[in-house]
Amino acid sequence: MNINKLVFFALLTLFSCNEQVEFLSYENVDSHIRMLSSDEMLGRDPYSEDIKIAENYIAEKFKKAGLSEFPEFKNYRHSFPLFLSKVNPENTYLNVNGNKIEDVIILASGNITAESYSLDQLSSAFTVSEAGKDDNPQRVINPLFRNYKKNWIWLDPAHKNLIGRFKSFARREISSRVNPENDPRFLIIAVKPPGKIRNIELSINSTTREVILTNIAGYLEGSDPELKDEYFVFTAHHDHLGVNHDLKGVDKIFNGADDNATGVTGVITLAEHFSYLGNSKRSIMFVTFTAEEKGLIGSNQLVDDLPFPKEKLIGMINFEMLGKKSKWGWNRTFLTGFEHSDLGEIMQTAIPDTSVFNVYPDPYGLFLNSDNAPFARAGITSHTLSSTDVMADQNYHKVTDEYETLNIDNMLTVIKGVADAVAPILSGSRTPSKLTIERN
Repeated sequence: MNINKLVFFALLTLFSCNEQVEFLSYENVDSHIRMLSSDEMLGRDPYSEDIKIAENYIAEKFKKAGLSEFPEFKNYRHSFPLFLSKVNPENTYLNVNGNKIEDVIILASGNITAESYSLDQLSSAFTVSEAGKDDNPQRVINPLFRNYKKNWIWLDPAHKNLIGRFKSFARREISSRVNPENDPRFLIIAVKPPGKIRNIELSINSTTREVILTNIAGYLEGSDPELKDEYFVFTAHHDHLGVNHDLKGVDKIFNGADDNATGVTGVITLAEHFSYLGNSKRSIMFVTFTAEEKGLIGSNQLVDDLPFPKEKLIGMINFEMLGKKSKWGWNRTFLTGFEHSDLGEIMQTAIPDTSVFNVYPDPYGLFLNSDNAPFARAGITSHTLSSTDVMADQNYHKVTDEYETLNIDNMLTVIKGVADAVAPILSGSRTPSKLTIERN
């Protein structure tokens, strides 16, 4: 027996392990967040080719961490088409009784060429709603912004000011995960003119382009023969607002350091950490979503395209903005929808030292405002975890959301804290309860 060789390999193994354990280190977290929030990422606009820089980085880190690919998501990429439609105002108009209506908003992913309607014909062609003088018009409008097909809303003249507030929204591209050629959609919001309506003429001209969007996803298979069919999921969105060349000043890149390069850093770091440990009885899925800033598009698509049955997804933590001080101080986080399952309670119970790290109920009411929302609406136990005091943050959605505004120690403590807090779930000793909310 060669003792010198045994000693050498023992030391080599020890040094390798020490190097690997340092995934939960300041240096490792700092390296990820520096890259993801750098100017090199060009603001991570999901509708631009620039987003591929971030996506390639994340996929490379998943591969290096040893994550497995889902057969449906080759090279860790869950890609899908999105159709972007925009109304051409020059060839779009609404006339009532021969008079052009100026107080109107038209959202469309399709075309209508100079169609004429009576009121009865309009009700047959569209689902018509009305917000009267004493009604709250936003209760009528807001649900349809998320899910309209062929909808028409008449507003009482008392609500005319709403048209101006929504005009800028109407100038944007409207996204659809369904090809408008197969499923054209229209939303018309107009101030109803006084008097009897005899004739309505509507013309809509829109153009559509197709883009390919990509979520990045991989997994670690659990070690237990039965529990490995169940998945706990860590997610974050990797997109942001891109570059705005019309901005005054030198800086035109929205780096999105806290929102949400910090969250992606959390996902990558936990993938590296749990892969090294290799002791989870349940399987763990790691996902970064595209196009959260455009309306939770990537997360909505994944709910439809999950590579395993929905009932096998037993819990999800979505990371948003982990780099700044909470309203309770440093190293404190909040969990949205805390009261809708016992995931938060499981985490609190498992935290070794709550003076170092803790999880509190969300004080802002943000449960359905991030990428956990599509999963929650599907009945899946899913919550968003954040540290930043969002109401006090001066850099939110500004070019000043830069690496220099972050506290890396806070990020590291939060990531470590979450790793400890979910241990009972990964080991199979605890299973989060089902959500207690109505799905809408």
